[in-house]
Amino acid sequence: MVYGLGLGRRAVASSLALTLLSVAPARIAGAQETPSDTLLTVGHYFDLENVGDPQISPDGSQIIYTRRWVNKQEDRYETTLWIMRSDGTRARVLTKGASPRWSPDGTRIAYLAEGGGSQRARSYSCDGSRETRDRRN
Repeated sequence: MVYGLGLGRRAVASSLALTLLSVAPARIAGAQETPSDTLLTVGHYFDLENVGDPQISPDGSQIIYTRRWVNKQEDRYETTLWIMRSDGTRARVLTKGASPRWSPDGTRIAYLAEGGGSQRARSYSCDGSRETRDRRN
């Protein structure tokens, strides 16, 4: 019992819990993110792109890689295949897809493309012509 007030532990705990519950929503509502050009914000995070899965061509002249970002309108990640010369020049987008791999002779690129809710293995000819799907995963 709290001396002088005639309150038991349960009453004090209940009172404290009600006080915290009434203050917490006000703090959460006031915890909105402040826009900033110098701090990393959620908006900045969604604007970031990730580069990954670099694959060097068998002759060493080109590199294929993926670029991944958040598509805010569709609320999902998008991934595209990019290719550039090994000296870093002439970077260009090839197609949407992931997990690129060179053919042993360097004339084709195998990759995974989304379609109809599943991933399909496809190949891309380095002369610019694309083939249809090879098989479903």
